[in-house]
Order: sequence, then C-alpha cells, then structure tokens
Amino acid sequence: ICTCNTRLLVYDTTTKTWSNITFPKVLGPIAEFQSYYAADILRDLYTALDGNNWLHSYNWLKGNPCTNHWQGVECDGSTGSATDIVALRLPANGLKGQLPSTLGYLTRLHTIELQVNKLSGTLPGSVGRLIGLNRLKIFNNNLEGTLTRKMGFCSGLQLLAVFNNEFSGAIPEQIGDLPNLQWLYLYNNKFSGQIPKSLGNLHTLKWLDLRNNELTGTLPPEIGGLRGLQALDVSKNFIRGSIPPSWTELIRLAHLDLSENRLSSYTFDYKYPDEL
Repeated sequence: ICTCNTRLLVYDTTTKTWSNITFPKVLGPIAEFQSYYAADILRDLYTALDGNNWLHSYNWLKGNPCTNHWQGVECDGSTGSATDIVALRLPANGLKGQLPSTLGYLTRLHTIELQVNKLSGTLPGSVGRLIGLNRLKIFNNNLEGTLTRKMGFCSGLQLLAVFNNEFSGAIPEQIGDLPNLQWLYLYNNKFSGQIPKSLGNLHTLKWLDLRNNELTGTLPPEIGGLRGLQALDVSKNFIRGSIPPSWTELIRLAHLDLSENRLSSYTFDYKYPDEL
C-alpha cells in the first residue's frame, strides 16, 4: 500500500486543454480511481452519449449522482463512489454515440439497461471488469464490430440481450465461460462462423436465440447437454448437416425453430419430459 500523491493528466474536450489533478493515493491500483471518479465517469458518459438531448436527464451533472438521484442511476449507498453505483437504466432515452470505456470502472454495476437508443461503435472491452454484472440489455441500437471476448469475465451475468444491432464476426467462445447465464439473445445481427461448442457449458441456460444471423457450419452436439433449455432458435442462418442425436435429450424444450437453413433433416426422435 502506498500513501502518496498521484497526479492525473486530464484532457478537456470542450476547451481542448490539458490540466493536472492531484489527489491522495492510499491504496492499490483501481479502487481509488473508482472512489474519486465515479461522478466523472457518469459525466463522461453523459457527454459521450449526447446528454443535452436526452429525453430525460433529471439532476444529471448536479453534485453527487447518488444523493441527488440522477435519472436512471441506482445506488447502494450515498457516498457517490463507484462502490455505490449498482445500476444504470436509461432505455429509450435518446442516447446517441459510443459507449466510453470508462464505464467499466463502475465495478459494482449489476444492471445496465441502455436498450432502444442510438448507440453506435463497439461495445468496449472494459465491460469485462464488471464481474458482478447480471443484466446487460443493449438491444435495438446501432452497435457494430465484434462482441468483445472479455464478456467471458462477467461471471455473474444472467441475461445478455444484444439483438437488433449490427454485431459481426464470430460469437466469442468465452461466452461459454458464463456459469450463471440463463437468457442469451443474439438474434438479428451479422454474427458469422460456427455456433461455439462452448455454449454447451452453459448449464443454467433457458433461452438461446441466434436467429437471423450469418452462422455457418453444423449444429454442435454439445447443445444437447443443456437439459434446462426451454427455447432454441437458430432459424434464418446457413447451418448445414443434420440435427445431432444428443439433442433428443433436451427434455425441457418447448420451442425449437431451425427453419430457413441448409439442414438435411428437420425431424428427430424427441424425448418428452417424464411428467408428460
């Protein structure tokens, strides 16, 4: 532990000038940055996402984001440090622009709901810092590029909804490292390549929707191990081959859509749940 002063060089995009900020450092690398700059992180987000034109921005930029109850900011405490900010909910609010990488320093976030806006650019890899995140809803935006592999570090994630965007490239294998994931919505994007075998590791998964992408290859047998899966949709892709025999073990499956692919067969011997 170091007790000293740290100087931070800051660039103001409005005045286009640099300035020095000095603050005491009593701790290790990340935490004191979080503690001192949580409000600044949110101000950075406000600027980056055209905050002056949001539909609702009650109390934003006024003092402490927690004690002043900034619109859409939920806190678990009152100090205004990053250790207090646990949720960011600004759906359908006119947000426009690229998500700043500093968002990843709000490390106690468990909920991000920024759906139905005009977010563009890529999802910053810094979201991988949010190991307690359990809900990420950024659907119905204009996000593009690859889905960061660092999503695999968000071990608490239960819901990942990124549908109706322009994401492309392969679905990251690292999504299979999310032990608590229950709902995975990747549909209506431009994902390509094969469905990762690692998705077979998602033993808590209930809903998997990959429809209307550009996926190729064959259906992975590993999916058959997801005994709690209730809905599976991979329609409107370029999947070939046949349905793996292991998929007959999907005894909880209530919805299955494999249409508009290049499969040689659409039928298999389905094993109904014992209680039926």
